[in-house]
Amino acid sequence: MTLNPVVSLFCLYLFANFFAMQQAISRGGMVLEGDFFKLEPSSLIYSFLLQFVVLVSLVLIFRALRPKTLKKKLILSNKWGWFLVFFQLFFLFFNLIKGVNVAGDGAKIEGGSLINYVFVILQPDILFLLIGVSLKSNRMFFVASCIYLLSMMLRGWMGGFFIVIFMILSKYYPVKVSNRNVFVFVVLVFFCLLMLPVLVDAKWAFRTGATVSEFFLMAVDSFSFEKYSLAFEYLLNRFQHVGHVALLFENSDVVLAAFRDGDFKSYWMDGLPQYILEKGFGVESVTLNSYMVEFFFGIDNPTWNTNPGIAGWLFLLKEQFVFMIFYILFIVIIPFYFVSRYVGDNLLRLLSCFSITYLFHGWIGAYFNIGLYALMLILVVKGRFYIVKSCDSTHQSRSIQELYRN
Repeated sequence: MTLNPVVSLFCLYLFANFFAMQQAISRGGMVLEGDFFKLEPSSLIYSFLLQFVVLVSLVLIFRALRPKTLKKKLILSNKWGWFLVFFQLFFLFFNLIKGVNVAGDGAKIEGGSLINYVFVILQPDILFLLIGVSLKSNRMFFVASCIYLLSMMLRGWMGGFFIVIFMILSKYYPVKVSNRNVFVFVVLVFFCLLMLPVLVDAKWAFRTGATVSEFFLMAVDSFSFEKYSLAFEYLLNRFQHVGHVALLFENSDVVLAAFRDGDFKSYWMDGLPQYILEKGFGVESVTLNSYMVEFFFGIDNPTWNTNPGIAGWLFLLKEQFVFMIFYILFIVIIPFYFVSRYVGDNLLRLLSCFSITYLFHGWIGAYFNIGLYALMLILVVKGRFYIVKSCDSTHQSRSIQELYRN
């Protein structure tokens, strides 16, 4: 059996949302971000069905545009690997020295910083995803992955382990599942589940700025039935947002009125180029992801966001949802097509994975940035290839002319 990362993610998110829907129907509601909300069974069912349509559509687009064979694959040299590693380390040490992007430390750079703007434009995490999955050197990929995981942990986000797993499945596809692989996989899963309460406590310890000694004191009490129950429920909630979609469905009139009043920006304004334009014109706006935290969960000036999902946006926009469908198809099909045509299978699988983990969840700007960077990578790699090829052809032509002259 071959592990397909896109199909695996499809099954994972479909199961998590279906299970969460069933639990919410039986309980009369769902706990979202620590608060219990009463939700109608019909709202939950409609939300899940629309989620299913969105998920199937993303997978069908991937299957339609993927290369027919696996012979095309982007392979980057060690020069790219060294650049990536040094840039990641530079970003990591900059955060530690300045105290920014570190969990538990609310420091901000006042007055702007040229270096910080470099990291905003050349986002190290996205560079790791696109370059890392294409590196020829397995050693370089391992080093870059370790730096990435350390950086994620400092920011109090344990999702980096999940991302690296699907990077590996995309990079080394096709990954065959043998009896030995199944045994190793089961052991790893069992170990992760065993340590799950500790990992969850570690996340919040980083985010609250707890000391190492305080964390170990918490970890001692992590292995209890109550802790395991809370940890499993927390893990499940990371892969589902059917409750958030149902919440938007039931409050669509109120949230749509806020949208029309300009309380949060539109879906097409979420992304790095749009952010740069906003900053250039001095415009301050928030995304629906952040607005939901303030509106539904009562947190002023939130420093985190939640998951409206593509389905939530479609419910919210009512009859104008058609325009969003065209926009989503545009930002999915364009990068899928060019990646499939010019750099091949490994990067396309990774991009398709993030169309599920990011776009499906409603992190439109995060997915938009990955697609944009993928197109820029194609320009850099293929543009350099054609320039070198053109120079070689010109040189050969001149050599032939000189030969005839002599």
